Amino acid sequence: MLLNVTNGDYFDQYFRTVSQETSIPFREAMMTGSAISPIFSDDFIALRAAELQTTVSHYRNQITPLLQAIKQSNRLHLWFGEDSFCQLNLLTLLAYLEQECYGGSIRLTLIDDTDFSIRRADIPVTTGIYTKLYEAILVSHQPIQAKGVMSRDAIDLYFDYLSPNGRLAQIVKANAHETEIQLLSRLIEASAAYGLSDLQAMELIRKYR
Repeated sequence: MLLNVTNGDYFDQYFRTVSQETSIPFREAMMTGSAISPIFSDDFIALRAAELQTTVSHYRNQITPLLQAIKQSNRLHLWFGEDSFCQLNLLTLLAYLEQECYGGSIRLTLIDDTDFSIRRADIPVTTGIYTKLYEAILVSHQPIQAKGVMSRDAIDLYFDYLSPNGRLAQIVKANAHETEIQLLSRLIEASAAYGLSDLQAMELIRKYR
């Protein structure tokens, strides 16, 4: 069985209008907050629910259909963007597949998140390196060179996002006199390559203003 895994509901809705194949969204925002291992363990779910300001039951309802569908598939086609937000979700999913010793085939198509055009299609994915990348980048927050199908630029921008001296933090500090709405608009406009959400932008404003 082939399963298409899409990066979130928005693209998944589009995918279903142009394809008759089975798809399911990956509903996470790993760029926000901290992470631990094992991925999708009880402790992981409790932590991520707290980081995303939701309940454990809601988080489970969001992620369980995907995990069940993966177990029933022998082929995965992943559809993810190239910005930091999408790439960190992709990294988490690949590390999870390694963790669970997934034995099926995996292919990746990189999309443009603004218009859903295809940037690179049908890339074969070989697992074996993504758990170490996940542990370094998302658990320990240690800068490390991206490998495999991961985007080096996206990972670099993630650490820039985390830094009090990063580009986005500097934008907030330099325009601290502006209203939250003005700063929010400025950050969103400047952060396309980061894939920043409104929630993340507001967190940066409250942290550095």
